[in-house]
Amino acid sequence: MTTIRASGIEPGQRRLNGPQTTGREYRNLSQPTHAMTRDDDVPVPMRDGIKLLADVHRPAEPGRHPVLIAASPYPRQIRI
Repeated sequence: MTTIRASGIEPGQRRLNGPQTTGREYRNLSQPTHAMTRDDDVPVPMRDGIKLLADVHRPAEPGRHPVLIAASPYPRQIRI
């Protein structure tokens, strides 16, 4: 059996989700400055009437914050 080293799995490390973290070592990550909240399976209406489901990760505090959008053809359930 092969051991795969992944970042964010040791106690006290920031959790990094997804297969992109496998085999990588992340050093000197900045500490989070905001508490985060997560909403899973939020329906997002498209122009054609279809609703796609999204997981939304955002700061818990109200206010204006920058937005990052990630899209993938792979299932959102892929997690380590």
